[in-house]
Amino acid sequence: MLPFPQPCGALLLPGLVPTEVCAHWLKLIEHRYATLDVGALTASGDYSPHSSSLRLRSLPEIPVSDVWAPLRSDPQFLTAVRHALGPRIRCAVDECWIRRQYAPSRYPPLHAAHSWHQDGALGFDFLALGQRPAPADALLEMLTCWVPLMDCGVNAPGLELIECRQESLLAPTELTKECLEARFAEHEFWRPAMGPGDALLFCGDLLHRTHAATHMNLDRLSLELRFVCADHLFRGRVSTRLLPVESPHAEST
Repeated sequence: MLPFPQPCGALLLPGLVPTEVCAHWLKLIEHRYATLDVGALTASGDYSPHSSSLRLRSLPEIPVSDVWAPLRSDPQFLTAVRHALGPRIRCAVDECWIRRQYAPSRYPPLHAAHSWHQDGALGFDFLALGQRPAPADALLEMLTCWVPLMDCGVNAPGLELIECRQESLLAPTELTKECLEARFAEHEFWRPAMGPGDALLFCGDLLHRTHAATHMNLDRLSLELRFVCADHLFRGRVSTRLLPVESPHAEST
């Protein structure tokens, strides 16, 4: 299990990205969505019509290094990342996303909220697994950093997490509402209210989903970065095009 300074596997740090920077990024993202070639981007894998998500690489005006810069300036954030991944931190640039989540009454065709999952399941072939248990190394050791660009969790969709570390990859049949409510106590379900520029850092084993309640009437945009250790690459599941986050230049590993 990936080490993490917080036993729950998640750390919420408010105001790491200045509000004026969030507003600037928001303007760039809104313009990008307004001019999307949905067909071409979907075919390239840079756009998901089911989650209305856009890979960050398709918006070069917001390079990963620009998002990393205000995050790394916070000692608590940087200490947590280094504690988990060591000094050779890398950002999986092809697995960084712009997440657009609509208010439940405003879903466009095909759109749905993210259901319960673990980010450490990235690239895993559940269909090939069949009814067999997942191998011990199926759960990737990685960190996710989630940064909303506006208020969320109250009037706009946010995130819901289960504050309990998982030692293994859970099968889709274990991720139903009934299974999870039977397995975890009510106090372990966490729905943080967040503001623009807050940073939520969490381990790849944590269960989480979109928190979208029927009363919410605002949409939400957020940025999502994925971090790994350069000494533990996951070929075939995570792109080897990595950004050494202590340097402004990308490298291929």
